Amino acid sequence: MTAQFRDTFYPLVPPWLRTDNGERYMYTLELCRDLLMEKANQAIKIRLPGQGDVSQVPFLAYDRQLLQGPLESTASFILRLQGAFSTWEDAGSAIAVLGQLQAYAQGYQSVTLPQFAIVSNIRVVVGPHAINSWWTLNYDDPIGTEPLLTTVPANWNWDERGDVWRSWLVVYQYTDPPVLSGSSGAASSAGGGSFILADIGENVNGVWVPKTSGTPLNAPFITITGLSGLLPEHVGGVITLTDQADNTNTGRFQITDVPSSSSVVIANLPGLDPMAWAGPLTWDVALYPWMPPAYAWGTTGLVWGQGEGTPPPLDTGSNVGGVWQPTTRVSAGESPSWCWGVRVDPLEIVTLRGLLQTWKSAGTYYPNIIICYDGQDNAYQRTVDTWIDRTNPDGSFGELGQNVDGVWVPTRLIVSTWDCFVQGTGRAVACSVENLT
Repeated sequence: MTAQFRDTFYPLVPPWLRTDNGERYMYTLELCRDLLMEKANQAIKIRLPGQGDVSQVPFLAYDRQLLQGPLESTASFILRLQGAFSTWEDAGSAIAVLGQLQAYAQGYQSVTLPQFAIVSNIRVVVGPHAINSWWTLNYDDPIGTEPLLTTVPANWNWDERGDVWRSWLVVYQYTDPPVLSGSSGAASSAGGGSFILADIGENVNGVWVPKTSGTPLNAPFITITGLSGLLPEHVGGVITLTDQADNTNTGRFQITDVPSSSSVVIANLPGLDPMAWAGPLTWDVALYPWMPPAYAWGTTGLVWGQGEGTPPPLDTGSNVGGVWQPTTRVSAGESPSWCWGVRVDPLEIVTLRGLLQTWKSAGTYYPNIIICYDGQDNAYQRTVDTWIDRTNPDGSFGELGQNVDGVWVPTRLIVSTWDCFVQGTGRAVACSVENLT
């Protein structure tokens, strides 16, 4: 306010109230009136994002049902609050879901903004072809960008079911810039580990029973020497190795052990032949800042059945009526529930699922949230290859495995192409609990 009552009362009062104690008395009264007017002014502004005190933000967010990202600036969030009502016009669409997820997760990774995609299970037949719909927000798309819609020949077949009400959210992960690098690496004999035989279980009288012990195999592991600066906290990170004699011979591998500051043990999941490297090897080490991949099975001290290494634990299931099945879980959203192949704070699962539940259409269900580690075309633990590659699910992934001759067999090995995901919002229409059939 430019005009204040305390400064303009003089013409309105007799002369004896304009000086000495009279003036002080009137000034005090008019000052109180100014304070009341300022309160009224603030009460009007506080309803408008960016106009009142910043203490308004949490209340406006609750009123507009928007969630500020942990690393999202208040200035950025205020802009979203200002456009909340137009944003809600898109509620129930992939556009709304992706937009809210992008805004929430900004700042988590070194790329400009997080990358997300939604693929539908709707296989619309166009002439002789079936197609899938992909909605994608790339890592360099500004906040507010409308996702790119691409229809491609059907390449998403999760479990051989064609339920049209299902979709999948894909969360792409990128590593931070390398924290270490060098040019004198060398491959040596396989390192130790507890990698159990690939079948990780056996059929006992028609019932599949998971193994919790077995003969360790060293084949998937290689020791890399000639490094420097390695620390125990680099376990689970990514090392990129390039043969200087042939720079096309490059691979990215998960670090499973750090025996010393100059050596690491890697999981050779791509199945490369280390003896084919003439060397020396150029190398760099990078880390995933958000929801990193779980440790490869066989990592020192980690044995099948012990869980992912961090909560929520791996579900090894139970014998139900003579058939091994996943453990029954509560309704989606009531707990962090399960994840496969990813190390993640349970609260992140709940938050991502909550955003999905808030902004998705009522008739769309997300069986799983896929955590994709090929943002930089990682050679190891590739979860979701780009749709151009035509190497998406082949129908055998199921929930946690597949039915083989009447016996349910889990397929969640770390060497699986599709092994990194967390529980989504549900699996079937009108079910109050998760449908495990």
